[in-house]
Amino acid sequence: MDVQRVKQFTKMYFNTNHCHVNDINNDVFEVHLTEEMDKKIMNRPFYWHYVEATQSKGEPKTLLLGTHAQNDNKDIEPLYYGSTRFQQILKDLTKDVSFIQAFESVETNKKQALYPWLLVNIKISYESIQIKDEVFSLGLNLITGKIVVHMMEHLQQIPMHATISDFCYLLTPMITYESGFKRLEHILDVYIEEQSHDWAVQSMEAMENELELLDTFYATETKEKQREEGAIKERYKPTITFNVLSGGVIYVTNAFQPKKEK
Repeated sequence: MDVQRVKQFTKMYFNTNHCHVNDINNDVFEVHLTEEMDKKIMNRPFYWHYVEATQSKGEPKTLLLGTHAQNDNKDIEPLYYGSTRFQQILKDLTKDVSFIQAFESVETNKKQALYPWLLVNIKISYESIQIKDEVFSLGLNLITGKIVVHMMEHLQQIPMHATISDFCYLLTPMITYESGFKRLEHILDVYIEEQSHDWAVQSMEAMENELELLDTFYATETKEKQREEGAIKERYKPTITFNVLSGGVIYVTNAFQPKKEK
């Protein structure tokens, strides 16, 4: 997952949790945490205990996050897939899978229809000797059936709010959620099939080499050999798993027309 998609995913995560996000430049952005988010991710239990005990007003932190690897400013946290902060976000989403409902913020004095989109963020894990993860974001228009990959990236430019704007109304989905999830699962299957699977071939070859080496140590079948064979196959067996990180239904105007990618 490249740094730009990590950045877009992170900004959407904080926006969804009602934090104010502000771009400083192309590489750095700041996040004004809410009290709830400060308590969740900043590890300041004693501070918030003191605030609550004294009935005073707490001051949530502001984060500075940067995607440039050579940034020398110590106040800026590095942000990339393996960074501590991004892994914390993924852990939080996995621990408590959140399904949101959000609406495009619209300023209008006449009736405005909002179209429903099913949004799902999924972590794909490729596991063998090593583990490689990537976050895959999908959106499905529940009226037209249009499917867009990297949906979070497209949504970043749209102001979203937890409540519907005045004069706006919601269009009823033509596609059920169950059918929508099945369509998105199909897109994931196609995506996986299109990827290079050299890692799986290499893992199977390494497993065969280990099993051949094991044969040289055991002239006959024994329980000990069977146990070691099982351990080798378990260690080298290539698998692909999906984990839903977050999702929900978002409502946007018809002006939202991302390129159809699938």
